[in-house]
Amino acid sequence: MIKDIVFAIPLIIAVCLVWAATRHEKMPQIFRHALVFALKIVAGMAVLLLALVLWPIIGTPWLSALIGGVVFLTSLGPRVWKRMSAKQPVAHRTR
Repeated sequence: MIKDIVFAIPLIIAVCLVWAATRHEKMPQIFRHALVFALKIVAGMAVLLLALVLWPIIGTPWLSALIGGVVFLTSLGPRVWKRMSAKQPVAHRTR
């Protein structure tokens, strides 16, 4: 297991630096973007590991519902909330 992590770290660093370099031209911006992207990759890998560990414990239907709920809350939920709040008129007080 340690061997896999040793190989994953340079790969994540290389991918993040190349991806960030295609988006920015200055080194501080490249490093900042690469760090954020690396954290997203590591977080995604941790979530997948957690899902694989929880799968035998809680079963497929519960894991599917959990994953669906997380996806909704993180990606679709804010969009739906923004659309719903944009359609409702806001009452302003004038004095």
